Amino acid sequence: MAGQPSVFSSSEPYYDIMVDWEKRLANESAFFQRAFQSVHAQSVLDCACGLGHHACLFARWGMHVSGSDLSEEMIRKARHLADSQGQAVEFIQISYDALTNVFSHPFDAVVCTGNSLSLAGKRSVVEDAIGEMGRLTRPHGVLVLHVVNYELFPPGKNTYGEPVAREHLGQNYIFLKSFCRAGTTCDMDLIVLQSGATGTWTRTVFSERLLLLDKASLVGMAEKAGFGKINLYGGYGMAPFDPRTSQDLILVARKE
Repeated sequence: MAGQPSVFSSSEPYYDIMVDWEKRLANESAFFQRAFQSVHAQSVLDCACGLGHHACLFARWGMHVSGSDLSEEMIRKARHLADSQGQAVEFIQISYDALTNVFSHPFDAVVCTGNSLSLAGKRSVVEDAIGEMGRLTRPHGVLVLHVVNYELFPPGKNTYGEPVAREHLGQNYIFLKSFCRAGTTCDMDLIVLQSGATGTWTRTVFSERLLLLDKASLVGMAEKAGFGKINLYGGYGMAPFDPRTSQDLILVARKE
């Protein structure tokens, strides 16, 4: 079984502080609603579900929702989030390349977002994971995959994202991501600056080597897993994917 735990697991105490979940879910909701409604989806599997925010959103829409993640701590917190919202979501600890070990029934929709596939470690694991998702998607169901558009990063140079500033429980935080692409991988650092009442700043860095997944790779793996009618988007605003300008690469495909 492959592992997803990584920078996102090790930095988990900061993750809910860094992400403005209310704003993020509001920005992404129309995209997912459109994808789900295109196949009249009533059930969804959220692979590498993390803290469970998307899974709980889907449950609030009245869908039957399951979530999977390899991180025991992520699953624990996802269950707590669902309980706090009164949502009946099934969360199971499992890697995304071994989904059929625990799930036997097909879903109308399967999603894997948050650049989670880039954490697989090996391209063969990504192919196995998408194959597992294909086996768990009903005929004419929908698959949604999201990764970063690595083509924006010039090889051998550090590229920095926009810094994010947050205040939480009397502490000030600045979050900054940097990416350095080399060959078939991309090194990512998450830099966390934190200060409290004394005004002294501390610095923590979480690092991860990501798989560089591009348009051709994702499309080829999805087609091998039995998906067709593939559409590619450059973000949740549903603009077409442009490798020169898009921040994200989002694949939406129908099971044949």
